[in-house]
Amino acid sequence: MDEIRAFFDQLGWLANLAELLGFVVLLITLLSVHVLRAEQREGNKKITLLLEVEGQPSRSYPVPGTIRRKDFSRAEIMGRLGMIPRKDKTASQFNLGYVRNPKFLADIERIYELKADVIMTIPCSSSEYEQFDFS
Repeated sequence: MDEIRAFFDQLGWLANLAELLGFVVLLITLLSVHVLRAEQREGNKKITLLLEVEGQPSRSYPVPGTIRRKDFSRAEIMGRLGMIPRKDKTASQFNLGYVRNPKFLADIERIYELKADVIMTIPCSSSEYEQFDFS
């Protein structure tokens, strides 16, 4: 019996090591949860699209709804713009020169990196603005 007790006394360091390892795993888990929640908060930031005639802020149209930062992409913007009704019902697509400009992609990247609520202004000419039916 004394031999068994002596054996378990010698294993005490193993129990201490297991406690220490458990504590380290706990700290790593808490840090991971904190980082994940921070990423989720950043991903839920809102981006609003505003279609605006260049030089005429009074002629602007806030595109309905907002885009969450984690869903923010060129395709999402194009889809939102494509949902705005057009005066010419036979037209299958809208025509905006800005979306074919490299500045458009640079603006998307810049806004995505901001990690904050943002309004993205999409400039257009008067004729491009008039193609949409905002009624």
